[in-house]
Amino acid sequence: MSGAQVCFPVEKGHIPVETVTGRITAMNGFVWNYSYDIGQKDNRVVVHVAINLVPADDVTRPELDRVKDKWEAGIERIWNDRFSLVTLTGERYPVVINVTFSGSRFHHDVIISRSGGKTDELNWGLMISPEVAAHEFGHMIGAFDEYSGGAIAQDIGVTDRTSIMTGGPDKGSETYARQYEGIRRWFAEKTGLSGVSLMSMKEIPKHVRDDREGIFR
Repeated sequence: MSGAQVCFPVEKGHIPVETVTGRITAMNGFVWNYSYDIGQKDNRVVVHVAINLVPADDVTRPELDRVKDKWEAGIERIWNDRFSLVTLTGERYPVVINVTFSGSRFHHDVIISRSGGKTDELNWGLMISPEVAAHEFGHMIGAFDEYSGGAIAQDIGVTDRTSIMTGGPDKGSETYARQYEGIRRWFAEKTGLSGVSLMSMKEIPKHVRDDREGIFR
């Protein structure tokens, strides 16, 4: 068999949406589930996560409605439109992150309480910041913690105070390519392409990008 790469022409087609789920065990024994829908269409890889916000007895629906828009905006500000998948031949496929707190089917159920207890992937406090919500969202798509004592990756064990996956993230916290690895791996497997990498949108010249469509030429 030759070493030629065989794959379908992703630039002319699409990958149907499917649900990706799994279970992760961190270096220190923390275990959690990730789940999201993902597909490729119109030169973009779209990740969709539907989160069911469940108010505890001490939280009212109007109170929840007042904060969920801030959380949604914060999650998408930090995770969406930050990286593009790049093939060896130079095609670029921006990663679109879409989160919603409504719908008929959900990937995750998150209990919202007023108490100041421990926040984790499936338990949020009513007063948490958009950045903390974005941190917990990272776990939903398979990202590890990046602070000492957290759910750190078994292989590399990164700790990074500038990362959204640090403890106590703030408005200056960033996402990094390593946190999109599951998405990169999915795209490579579905297309049959080797050498797929992630490139920060900051590295792509503005003139290359069609700002209106978010599609790379």
